[in-house]
Amino acid sequence: MVTEYWSGWFDHWGTEHHSQSLQDFGSTLTAILNRSASVNFYMFHGGTNFGFMSGANWDFKEITLKTDVTSYDYDALLTEAGDITEKYRIARQLIYEATKERNRPEIPYDTPKEDWGAVSIKQYMPLETILTLTKKFSENGTVPMEMLDLHSVDGVDFGGQRYGYILYRVNITEGHNLTFTEFPRDRIEVFVDGNSVAILEGMVDNVNVNISRGRHTDTQPKGRVLDILVENRGRVNYGLMGTTILDEQLKGLNNNCFLDGEPLTDVEIYPLEFDDDFYKRLSGNHEWEVYSGQTDLPGFYRGRLFIGYTPLDSYLSMKDWTKGFVYVNSHNVGRYWNKGPQQTLFVPGPYLRQGFNEIIIFEQHKSNNSVKFQETYVLDALQDDVGHA
Repeated sequence: MVTEYWSGWFDHWGTEHHSQSLQDFGSTLTAILNRSASVNFYMFHGGTNFGFMSGANWDFKEITLKTDVTSYDYDALLTEAGDITEKYRIARQLIYEATKERNRPEIPYDTPKEDWGAVSIKQYMPLETILTLTKKFSENGTVPMEMLDLHSVDGVDFGGQRYGYILYRVNITEGHNLTFTEFPRDRIEVFVDGNSVAILEGMVDNVNVNISRGRHTDTQPKGRVLDILVENRGRVNYGLMGTTILDEQLKGLNNNCFLDGEPLTDVEIYPLEFDDDFYKRLSGNHEWEVYSGQTDLPGFYRGRLFIGYTPLDSYLSMKDWTKGFVYVNSHNVGRYWNKGPQQTLFVPGPYLRQGFNEIIIFEQHKSNNSVKFQETYVLDALQDDVGHA
């Protein structure tokens, strides 16, 4: 028995979309069936890593984290939306020929898709307002998200922050050389007085960041606000025998950040888990601002889509946006990143509703004035292919 016949493979952000040629797929399946062997397809239907559930892999050769895209299409026999592929038809015919089964059901129709068109962004919420919607911790150092006392009931600890982002804030009056003695887990953006000064993505120790931008030279030092926003891009889902990678999945900063050689102290920590409870506070908040044009800083963007009849499946094109995730009527439909290869997010019809639908986008960098629903998916376009700056 072939317990896992890989019909394709999953994708990482910034790499080519994986696929298996129909010829290779058919010849391999034929060889299996010719030996009267049983076969289990991995995957027959991959589906979608909704929310922050996409996970990651550790590259033991390159010593780096490779994070999985939202789609788990996998070049499987059925698409992410459950539609029929040519690979499915080939497998169906080969299995029929090998088993001589005569009573085959008809191939089902694909589910209809809908182009709901563009949704204009009407409202905006900056990061500073977002921080008022979450709990604040005061710590003497940079504590990783899992170590926060976030999910405890009656003194019983149910674990710290699980997913999302975490922001560390320190008020400083001096210092300009920020050092991370261990590589960031996973992606860091450094701000000084609300201005972005660095983005760190690589798995490199002893990274130095000059935060002199905005540094005051007055004889009386003036305070500055140092913010470090860390994204948990997904935890590793397997390791090799003899390695400890599965025990090294704490996300955020683990007292490994120094300013001019001194550890950061008196740290305000904001866990941005972006879970269901947070969405309720976000959606119902009255501090939304009127959207006045593109920004280059983290924030939420909101628009509304009206649907006049029973909703159908659709795909949300994130072209001209940069990096973040999307809520559709409280459902986190997953992450997007313009580096590709995935450029659309699958939105099942049941996530939509007849009437008005709320679309909220968390964008870390450059936003756009609208977002577009379409009938087709794009899973194989790297950044250079789609013309992003």
